[in-house]
Amino acid sequence: MAPIEKDSTYSKAERNAIIMLLLHLCALLLCMNFDRYGYADDTAPVIFVLAVFLTGFFTDGYLWSLLGSTLSVFVVNYDIIYRRGELTKNHWGGVIFDESSLLQNEKSKRTKAALKISQLTDVLILLSGTPTDGKYERLWTQLKMLGWSISKSMYWKQYVDYHVDTRQGFPIVTVRGYKQVDRLVSKMHDLGCDFLKTDEVLELPEQTFITVECKQTPELRKFRRDGIVTMPDGTEIVGDSTFAALSGERMLAGALSKYKLDALKSILEGTSERVVVFYNFKAECDLISDLCELMKRPHCEINGYTHDLAKFD
Repeated sequence: MAPIEKDSTYSKAERNAIIMLLLHLCALLLCMNFDRYGYADDTAPVIFVLAVFLTGFFTDGYLWSLLGSTLSVFVVNYDIIYRRGELTKNHWGGVIFDESSLLQNEKSKRTKAALKISQLTDVLILLSGTPTDGKYERLWTQLKMLGWSISKSMYWKQYVDYHVDTRQGFPIVTVRGYKQVDRLVSKMHDLGCDFLKTDEVLELPEQTFITVECKQTPELRKFRRDGIVTMPDGTEIVGDSTFAALSGERMLAGALSKYKLDALKSILEGTSERVVVFYNFKAECDLISDLCELMKRPHCEINGYTHDLAKFD
């Protein structure tokens, strides 16, 4: 909401009418940062801040009994809004959602109430230093509040590169990256988003994602088909439960896959830079260590058994 200057031509009644119903929502602890403010002269609007901490502070009709007083701004914590229905029924002159990153889960009562309030205001402001923590899939609810009518499924289809695994009997969604980011940023600018950076922001290099496809071993194909496989050394892997089947596939696709190790060797041969390798099993770590020794590449291990960074320095 644009501030009203002291030399404004609005009458005192008009000024109060404009700012009377300004709602500021924030986390509970942030309410403590607000205090009572005001101006002594009649040329500027008198603004008072009401901080509400407990649901018991409200009684039926209490909020609206304040509208005839000098109170102008209501500062309310998020957990109040879905407990007091009157907040989601009144038309507000302006609404500010402080730390809007708290409104990422569209299924929570807090976010549902916030979505209702966002439709009942002339001016809407969302403030957040970390609106998504770098995860664009969490932006949907905040963009919906700003007026974008795109559905969640369509948003994910257009801007999120993800994979859904249903082999375990329930969907497991894995986000692999993002697409059409420039188009998304452009749309956010159209919705009024303003991206600000402070001096503390670090400029990170652009990330490049390269997927290396590896062939499946005969043992992995047999395990997926039969749920059991015997390795050449006599080791038997049984997938008699959902967790055992998932762990078996990970083992056969990683530590026990010669194609996976060959792909890693090819990557290491193609660069002299430092490389960070994540693994699933201790046996896989041992194979990677043996590979580095064979290639005469200095390597360090950080896990539950050792924390050796001598060669890193």
